[in-house]
Amino acid sequence: MPKDITIDNLMLDCGRRGGGLSLDNVLRAHLFHLYIVHYTTVGIMVSKGHEVHVESCFLGEWIWGEDGPDVGTNLTGTAIEVDGQDHWITDVVIFSGLHGIVLNGGASVITNSHIYNGGTEALLANEGAHAVKVTGSYFDGLGVVLVHPVAVTITDSLFLGGVGIELRSNFPGAWCAGNLITGNQFIINTVKTPGPWPSIVVNETAGRFFPPNSTRIEGNAYPPATYGDYADQTQDKLATTATLVLHQTSQSLWYFDFSESLVFDIAPAVTFTIEAAAGFPVGVVRARNGRKVTIETSEPFTGSITATARQAD
Repeated sequence: MPKDITIDNLMLDCGRRGGGLSLDNVLRAHLFHLYIVHYTTVGIMVSKGHEVHVESCFLGEWIWGEDGPDVGTNLTGTAIEVDGQDHWITDVVIFSGLHGIVLNGGASVITNSHIYNGGTEALLANEGAHAVKVTGSYFDGLGVVLVHPVAVTITDSLFLGGVGIELRSNFPGAWCAGNLITGNQFIINTVKTPGPWPSIVVNETAGRFFPPNSTRIEGNAYPPATYGDYADQTQDKLATTATLVLHQTSQSLWYFDFSESLVFDIAPAVTFTIEAAAGFPVGVVRARNGRKVTIETSEPFTGSITATARQAD
């Protein structure tokens, strides 16, 4: 196994013929200050190995300002693909390509990276990409796809342009477990297609997830755009914890619909508090039909009920 390799200050123009740099079963490699363009397959390919560090690199299938009918539209390449465990990508800019970063191996870290590749997803974490940590990164115009996600963390990152995170099942009973998606900003910016824009998408077309567990999607922010025309645009702002308040007069049945608040189409655990204008009513959760909840009280009353629903704990 080759080890202790440093590649520094290198430009590769692949001439639209294949890929750029491939590391196969390498231990402790540092790829630093690389500029790789015009690849059609993979700009940087990491297979197996351990502790390959990709840092301060620029990658693009096309360069801004090029002439030609295919520039920026004929996209076939992946900037960085990782097919192994325990690798690290930091301070990387990916400015063109069909795919940004594709992970097929786990226990990797992505930090401080800006991806606006113009193709499909900015980051694709496939089934084998468990125990991945993404922090402080900027997904610009393209979102993130997590397939069969287990122990994936995405925090303190920016999603700009009405893009978000897709949780994708690839077979019936796929796992969605141990994930943490918190502290991110989802900003609409200059999109023109009417919303609402989905910050979190659950894609179960290949089969429903096994009941999600140990997954927390909350504490994310949805600020208005700081520039651009974002009038009349909205986002869905889904989370795994949501609170609704209902006010009624002389009622004993209280209906709460968390469909536009909770991520998964499964019955949540519910806690609630009662504020009554008079009397001392007590209540119980009577029915949970997907994300819809019914609370019944011992007597009709005028006041409010605050219900908090939690999923995937």
